[in-house]
This record gives sequence, structure tokens and C-alpha cells, in this order.
Amino acid sequence: MWWALVLNLAGSLVMLGWMFRRGGTRNVLLGVGVVFAFMAYGPLVNLILGESTYGGIVIAHLPAASTGFLLALVGLAFADLLQPQRQVRVPATSPRTYELLPIILAGLAGYAAVRILTLGPAMLGADKLTRIELAGRWHYPYLLAETFAVALYFVARRTAFYRALYWLNAAAYVAYCLVTTERDFLFVGLAVLVHVQVFDPSMRSRRLVVLGVASVALAAFLAALRENLTFGLAQALNQGSIPFVDTFVRLVVPDFWPYRFGESYLEALNPRGELLQTWLVNLYAAGSSGGYGFSLTAEAYLNFGTLGVPVVFVALGLLVRWTVNQAGRSEWTTYLSVLLLTAVLTTLRGESAQLVRMMGYGVVFFAVVWLGSSRSRTPTGVAHGMLSRGAMSVHDRV
Repeated sequence: MWWALVLNLAGSLVMLGWMFRRGGTRNVLLGVGVVFAFMAYGPLVNLILGESTYGGIVIAHLPAASTGFLLALVGLAFADLLQPQRQVRVPATSPRTYELLPIILAGLAGYAAVRILTLGPAMLGADKLTRIELAGRWHYPYLLAETFAVALYFVARRTAFYRALYWLNAAAYVAYCLVTTERDFLFVGLAVLVHVQVFDPSMRSRRLVVLGVASVALAAFLAALRENLTFGLAQALNQGSIPFVDTFVRLVVPDFWPYRFGESYLEALNPRGELLQTWLVNLYAAGSSGGYGFSLTAEAYLNFGTLGVPVVFVALGLLVRWTVNQAGRSEWTTYLSVLLLTAVLTTLRGESAQLVRMMGYGVVFFAVVWLGSSRSRTPTGVAHGMLSRGAMSVHDRV
């Protein structure tokens, strides 16, 4: 069994290395692959090293699950081969004035400040569930709204006033997440940073690597605080619940539950459909108040078996690559590219229904901001030029 894990891990590193060679750190699919590999293989590395790992992992199904992880990265690498990443530029600033944007940013920042000042001291000494209860019913809607607001970075940079409000709100959002030990800001922040680097070829790629490592450390530190664990390397590697979900799903499917053959992807379009993570909780620990998330690899297996994993990840990779290549054509396409990357990074430990809902709510959010704005008589200027119309690949530059 251990040899299978090591071989699959080695094969995954080869896939990541191949994507790095093709596009360097500016290869967005490489970023998706690295985040996925960390979540999927972190607990397995702990097992190999004899450290404690994420509870509930079905050891007998680890080799098959790790093969699924490798095939997911093969799918991303194949998508990278099919559709190269183009050089894009910061979008031209549209003539719209976005009057609603500063109101929304100020409102979100104000909400965070009030909650921190009134509930922050009580939260600091509480456990995870108590902090969430203290945060109240608007906790998760607020986090979701902030994800959409932070994704508007390339819209907010149009004037000094908008930029100041944007960073004020971002600081309030991060402070709120730190007090409540939530890590949502890391994914949208990483998505924005990736796009800044994609748009600016002069930016040193090592900056993104350093920020990525710092994000992992911060995520592990917040998890340690939330669960009263000792912060360290082994604890950091246990951030991903993917091995638990994938091995458990393989334990019950198809022996006890049949393959769904695409049903969950159709159900994802139903805003009131049951989430797979609810199905998992009911099977694993019925009546439990805790959630275990899910995973995109487990969902692919649940529908089509192991061979469905690379197919799903090829499709996912092509979708991410297409939106990145369209970024820069307008503020709409740039926002959607940032939002999709955020949603994908967030739902690697989730499911397609969460990805679809996050994208749907995000589109509605920006539509409200966009429709609530007027057109100025003269454009406010062009930042760095429009999308390059040539087909030059980012791989040709690195």
C-alpha cells in the first residue's frame, strides 16, 4: 500500500513540475494543482512519516483514492496542454462610475467593525462552534458578500478614493476572519494576487510563492486556534479533508450505494437541492452538528468511478483556462475570472453545487453593482491596455 501512495505522490509531483515548466508560477492551472495536491496529499505525507493524520480516513482505500488524486492532476495538465494560457493585460477602465461600490464597501467594513468591537472579546476565548454562534445568522452571508467585494479589485482600483475604501474593507474583512478564525479571505486573496501577476509580467514570480507559503502557514495557524491544536508542520499538512471524504465514498460506492452517472451535477443546478456534504454527514455520523465538506474528486468518483476523475478535471481546467484567457477584455470578464478561480479553490474541498451557487450569487452581486452605476461622459482612462489580441502563450515567455 505504501508503495502505491509514494508512486502516486511522485507521479503528482511530475505533473506539477511539467505544468511549472510550461508556464512557471504564472500558470494558473499550476496554482490550482498545487492547492489541490496540498489538500489531498498533506494527510498522506503525515501517514507515510508516521505522524497523526486527519481522522476517519479508510486506510484500505487510500491507494485507490491517491490514484484518483494523481488522475485529477493529469486532467489539469491535459487541460493545460489543450488550451495554452495567453498573455493578458489589465482591462481598460470602463466609463461607468460604480456609485454603489463605495456604499457597499463602506457598509461591509462597518458591519465587520461593529461585530469585532461588540463580540470580538467574547470570541477570542471561545471554541469554533461558540464563535460561529456568537457571530450570528449573518456570519456566512457576510463572508460570501466579502468574497465578491474583494474579487472586485480591478474595478475598485479606478480612483484613489475607491482604492482606499477597498483596502479599508479588505483590512476589516481580514480582521473579522482572524477573530472568528475563518480562512475564507485566503482563497479570494490568492485569486486576486494570481491575476495581478498574470496581468503584470514584470512582477517577480517568487512573490507569489512566498505569499502562498505564508497563506498555508496562516491557514494552519487559524485551524490550530480554532481546534485547540498544536501549531506545527504535521498539523499544517492535515488541512485537507479530501483523503477522508474520498476513501469513505469509495468504501460505500458502489458496494452499498450505486454510481450516480451525472445526477449530482444536474442536482447542482437546483438551488434547493441537497448537498453531498449533507449526504456524507448522514452516512458517516447521522445527527452530527459538524460538517466534513466533500471533494470534487469524490464527486467525480461518485458519479462515474475512478475514470470520471480526469474527465471532470479536464473540463474544470479548460473552464478556468478559458476565463483567464478572457480576462482583460472587460471588467466583467476580469471579475468572472477572479471569481471562478476563487470558487474552484474554495470548492476543491466541496462540490459542484457549491461552485455553481457561488458563481450564481457572485454574478448577481456584480450585476447589481454594474446596473446601479451610471456612465460618465468621459472615460476615466486606461490602466495598462487591453487584452493582447495575439495568441502568444505565457509558456513562450517563461
